[in-house]
Amino acid sequence: STDPVVDLTHSRNITMIATQLTTSASSVPYQLKDVATLVDQNLILYSSGNITDMRVTISGNFQTGDVLSYTGSLPSGITGGTYNSTTGVLSFSGTTSAANWQALMRTVKFSSTSLVKMNRTITFSAGNQVAFTNGHFYEYVSTTSNWATAKTNAAAKTYMGLTGYLATITSSAENDFIRQKLSADAWIGASDDYAYINAATGTTTYASQTTAEGNWYWVTGPVGEIGTQFSTGNNSPVAVSGRYNNWNSGEPNNSGGENFAELYSSGSVGKWNDLGTSSSLGYVVEYGGLTSDPLLVLSANRTMSINSVLPVTGLNYTASKAGNTTLMNWSTNFESNTDRFDVLRSSDGLHFSKIGTVAAAGISSEKRNYSFADANPMAGDNYYRLQQVDLDGKSVFTEIKHLLFNFQLMELSPNPAITAIIVSSNIGVQPKELKIMDLNGKVVLRTMLNESRQSVSVMSLPRGIYIASIPADKASVRFIKD
Repeated sequence: STDPVVDLTHSRNITMIATQLTTSASSVPYQLKDVATLVDQNLILYSSGNITDMRVTISGNFQTGDVLSYTGSLPSGITGGTYNSTTGVLSFSGTTSAANWQALMRTVKFSSTSLVKMNRTITFSAGNQVAFTNGHFYEYVSTTSNWATAKTNAAAKTYMGLTGYLATITSSAENDFIRQKLSADAWIGASDDYAYINAATGTTTYASQTTAEGNWYWVTGPVGEIGTQFSTGNNSPVAVSGRYNNWNSGEPNNSGGENFAELYSSGSVGKWNDLGTSSSLGYVVEYGGLTSDPLLVLSANRTMSINSVLPVTGLNYTASKAGNTTLMNWSTNFESNTDRFDVLRSSDGLHFSKIGTVAAAGISSEKRNYSFADANPMAGDNYYRLQQVDLDGKSVFTEIKHLLFNFQLMELSPNPAITAIIVSSNIGVQPKELKIMDLNGKVVLRTMLNESRQSVSVMSLPRGIYIASIPADKASVRFIKD
């Protein structure tokens, strides 16, 4: 009883995970019609052993024109890298280490020619099945049977330690994802059969089929979904508690005693229908979410954040010399809401100033050609780039082109001069001072040069010989005032 109150020990459970796949961040920005962008160059994949097969899927808001590609080298024993433009799946086959898969997955890129401005979800998944954003895997089994047999067979299937069940669909996004992967009509895990409902709810919810008819439940799946009613009524069903359903028009109709749900892959694609015990279909197996599943992290998501369309695609331009003139030519393959192209020039490649503007097409899906001539390039280095400006003020820059003009740093005409001289010089971003001195070195006139060719009045100077100098360039020219 005399011991002090102390706390000398603590315990912490360590959960051992055999395989874990994680993305480094939640999203990456992308402009539609832009070049392919890395999805996640810092993705992490750990496994205590080798991994067989990988899939990368556009699992959310997939659109025609979306493309997944990769730039890395396939590890020894790995084949594929093929992309299915219908399902949005990039597939790799073979067995290799997690480190090799990680290096390859970090090179996966996304691009799109679509104009649908919605975020896309990219899901990386281990194994030969595709994963949805919820981390569950889905498999279409083409072997046909009645619904009861399909339910039994689905529950007997396993995938990387996960136990299967007839798919439950609780959102439009999940419905679209499964429909995207289907090749034929298929059974899903819904029924209004009172025996299956009672088994799913674990109690006598309905005493007969008469009382159960038209009350549709998920009778498979994990806790939170199995035993959950989602609609009531035939022909014009009503959603229960706002839960998702996607019945086809006039369905379910219990025509001839139909108590089991199917998902259409043709006709009314993605819609649901009720069928009876004599019908024979393939089925969709879902894996993941069961309390009996081992702790595995077999998939991870990355969002391509999309809120704009690249206003110009296929922009290529050149800058070339034609005597003492710079000729710039460029073209575009596609334009959307473009306003203009500003032509920028620099003497150091860092500080640019606008020397001209060319109006853009605005909206065009055809090749457009543009040109601009810089008749007064600077002596020495000339760096050029284009700034493409949208109607909303947003802009993007092109790469920089470099040209070297070897004419003098300073030229002066006419010589002799009577009223004015034209000074040609290398004017960058900042104005430069011009000094005119007599032969004794006395400064008789000062002015600032703001243009590469600028007229300077010498009317006030008496007749004689003078020296025009630009100190910043250490350049000077002797001239005669007549």
